[in-house]
Amino acid sequence: LGADAVFDYNDPTSARAIREQTNDSLTLAFDTVSVESSATFCDHALSTKGGEYSSLLPIKTARDNIRDRSTMAYTAFGRSFKFGPREVPAQPGDRAFMEQFSGIFQDLLTSGKIKTHPPRIGNAGLNGILDGLQLLRDGKVRGEKLVYNIRDTH
Repeated sequence: LGADAVFDYNDPTSARAIREQTNDSLTLAFDTVSVESSATFCDHALSTKGGEYSSLLPIKTARDNIRDRSTMAYTAFGRSFKFGPREVPAQPGDRAFMEQFSGIFQDLLTSGKIKTHPPRIGNAGLNGILDGLQLLRDGKVRGEKLVYNIRDTH
């Protein structure tokens, strides 16, 4: 595993560069940010021939030749649940996929082929979370995971 190319999502030319790098063949996008700007970015990076866009929140891309859908990780537990007024039935196939994926992911993590973001330990426990949220709003967190220890709360 490894990146063949790296793109800065803040660079307005990156979506076009992704389309060029992939020879207009990118047909799948999974958007974990799930806001209008990230959907637009994915829309512009996906192939002009169309593709599939999946997001964590129900948001849509602009093109008709892209299949939009939202992904709910809750289905990986294999039980039915309520999402607002909607009853979502159990999805045994999602549960089976998650069991398989978990093993693969654990092996990749253990072997060092994939790495997590390094933690940035915040101050003041739970009281520091608001400062961390402001850092996120200000765009001052990149490639790190903010962590706050409950035991440091005063």
